[in-house]
Amino acid sequence: MTATHEIGWIDNDESLARLVAALAQTRIAAVDTEFVREKTYYPQLCLIQVGTGDQVACIDCLASLDLTALYARLFDPSFTWVLHSARQDLEVVFQLTGRMPPRLIDTQVAAALTGYPPQVGLEGLLKRTLGVELGESFARTDWSRRPLPEAPLRYALDDVRYLLSAWERLDAELGRLGRREWAHEDCERMLAEKPVADATAVWSRLKGVHGLPFASQCAALALVRWRETAAQRSDRPRRWLLADEA
Repeated sequence: MTATHEIGWIDNDESLARLVAALAQTRIAAVDTEFVREKTYYPQLCLIQVGTGDQVACIDCLASLDLTALYARLFDPSFTWVLHSARQDLEVVFQLTGRMPPRLIDTQVAAALTGYPPQVGLEGLLKRTLGVELGESFARTDWSRRPLPEAPLRYALDDVRYLLSAWERLDAELGRLGRREWAHEDCERMLAEKPVADATAVWSRLKGVHGLPFASQCAALALVRWRETAAQRSDRPRRWLLADEA
């Protein structure tokens, strides 16, 4: 496992330029995001974490930074993003930029193909592949808080600190099992599915809806479609407008 040193917290253009220069020396990086959405419909991006294998950094997306050069590198057609459980991150990235990563590796998908539980978390993956224990979780932190305390910042950096090393182990195992192409196909499928809100999908997850009479199912779908549109327009959580139980 490669030792890392930190560019650390990035809230100025000089530090960001150092990170972009480091990314220019590689075609693959671990990426993660932290966001809040308790009071909004759309996730509010607070942090982007990036790990190159020997460097890790945490970008303050609430600072007045010009991210043009960063995006130019990350969205280069030859560049690969390594994420763990990527779907929510892809939603945030697509909402912010209107783009999807050019190439994707989801280590949760790769791990499942090598025998891990289908929804294995990052902590479990790192413990089994590298013997690394992440310690206390700060997943429910208010990531919009500034200054961000040291402990959650360390947690955010650790999300990308070890991910490339874990991917190297998984990739070797995928090769041994003859399943490397399966992993790439699954990740390509994720990129092809644009992460936009689908009222029908929201409706289908409602508890008990499929047991209703057909007319009631249609009425429920119409309500869900109205709620989805209203929530998007007002940028408020769905449940604030109409609870699922209604």
